[in-house]
Amino acid sequence: MCNELNELQNCKVINPNFTLLLYAVVMIGFGVEYWTSHSPNLETEFYDSPLNNLLFFFVTTLVIYIIGIVQYVIRYLPFVYSKLPMKHLEFIDLCSMTNISMMIFDESFHGYYIHGRSPYG
Repeated sequence: MCNELNELQNCKVINPNFTLLLYAVVMIGFGVEYWTSHSPNLETEFYDSPLNNLLFFFVTTLVIYIIGIVQYVIRYLPFVYSKLPMKHLEFIDLCSMTNISMMIFDESFHGYYIHGRSPYG
């Protein structure tokens, strides 16, 4: 059980490798990085207008947040959620099948209790 709990702590819903790859495709491939120029139009090609670093930070943050939100929403869609269950649900099923109860604390006075007794015989 401790091994499974240790593996559960490293699971992520948002994949950082996919996020960075998609970020590079959007920013460089689609030319979104040129939205940060001093031109009032949203240009997707480089012109003689210099790029603003502060605006580049905000555009980068916006793109990464949107990519993360899309990954999160896709993961919780009903047809994806039923085919690929979340790791914590598999851990709860494992505790139920092995008839092991667990208390997991995430703060000093807060935690979760998994009752291991299965309702089935």
